[in-house]
Amino acid sequence: MSFVFAIGFTILFIISIFNLSSRLSNPVFGIERKKDIKNLIKKISIIGLIGCFLSWLLFYLWEYKITSCSFVVLLFLILGSIGCFLAMLFLWAVSPNESIVKNKEKTDRNKKLLDDFLNQYTIEKIKTIKNINFAICSKDNTLLIYENLSITNNNLKYEAIPFNSIIECEIIEDNSTIMKSGLNRAIVGAAIAGTTGAIIGVATRKTTDVVNNLSIRIITNEVLNPHHEIKFVTETMNRNSDEYKQIYNDVQEIYSSVIAIIDSNK
Repeated sequence: MSFVFAIGFTILFIISIFNLSSRLSNPVFGIERKKDIKNLIKKISIIGLIGCFLSWLLFYLWEYKITSCSFVVLLFLILGSIGCFLAMLFLWAVSPNESIVKNKEKTDRNKKLLDDFLNQYTIEKIKTIKNINFAICSKDNTLLIYENLSITNNNLKYEAIPFNSIIECEIIEDNSTIMKSGLNRAIVGAAIAGTTGAIIGVATRKTTDVVNNLSIRIITNEVLNPHHEIKFVTETMNRNSDEYKQIYNDVQEIYSSVIAIIDSNK
């Protein structure tokens, strides 16, 4: 058994060294990345050499010197070999591969682009719902919509919507419009009911216990990009859960802000 362990550890150690070394030849790794990987390989090499030595020493003692080897020494070698083996596996598992480096580089690149975009505006109010940010820039007369970036979500998504281009906004729950208002509806409302009818369009909400989707839709007069729909719920949620209630209240707050923007540009 000790012989199998010693052989297996040595083979796995050699494979890991060659595997990690081969990554350095890939052009996706920059100079700093290569330095990090080289340092990691050095650590693995040291741990691996110690582990190989302990493994083969354990095999030798187990097979030939077991009667003259004290239990404490034997136990130390067993624990040392297993510890080195596990440490080497851990370092091998967490070492950066091409996919990880590409994702990190994409995230860093997109974060810089997002920062450059945001630095063009003066953000006065911001509301964040599930990683999606709504930023109001009154001085720039612009509504910003963008997503926070991370390793797991590194797709760059942002929009800048001029205040005077927004003509309609609605909240959509389970594919049904439950709140809607805009310039056209305000004109009709004002004609029928005076100024009190300027914001109308609230539909009856469904009474089911679950919600499958919730989003805000903003319509603009921009010919090339008139439709903006931001989805906050895309999977089934309990309507009475605290999480959904919070999301719904936040969505209503954003809706109210957009309607205020529309009213200010009448």
